[in-house]
Amino acid sequence: MSNIDNETLYLFNRPYDEELTDEQDEALLDRAQQQIIDYGWDKTFASWRQYLFSNCTTPEAVINFAHLFWSYGGYEYIIPDPYNFLAYMYYRIDMNVQKYDDMDILDGIAITILPKAGFDNADLMKNPLYSPLLDDRMKSEVEKFKNSEV
Repeated sequence: MSNIDNETLYLFNRPYDEELTDEQDEALLDRAQQQIIDYGWDKTFASWRQYLFSNCTTPEAVINFAHLFWSYGGYEYIIPDPYNFLAYMYYRIDMNVQKYDDMDILDGIAITILPKAGFDNADLMKNPLYSPLLDDRMKSEVEKFKNSEV
């Protein structure tokens, strides 16, 4: 495992809601920022995405990842192929089943990263009724994951 992947494991292999002191919380945020500085956003995101796809196969793990991704500031950057990234998370939580109260975190990530990547349909200023669950492209990407199950 590479150094960047070890850093990613350290950052994401923990519960997002664990009790931390302010100093511990700040140290994690600093470490995430340092990873981005040391490796650049593209390599950092590739490592984070690989962690998500490899380690987050349950709805709970996906929700946990989403909260940590948000708190580490991943939404502040342009995400390559954001529909694929988001669709994996919606696929794992089964976007047709609204049983996860924390699912709002995924919607928040979607409406933040999609416009940044040039998808104006998800810009709430231009399309105030946008919902990832009703987005045809999102549904299509989720279906690709469903169809690839063995």
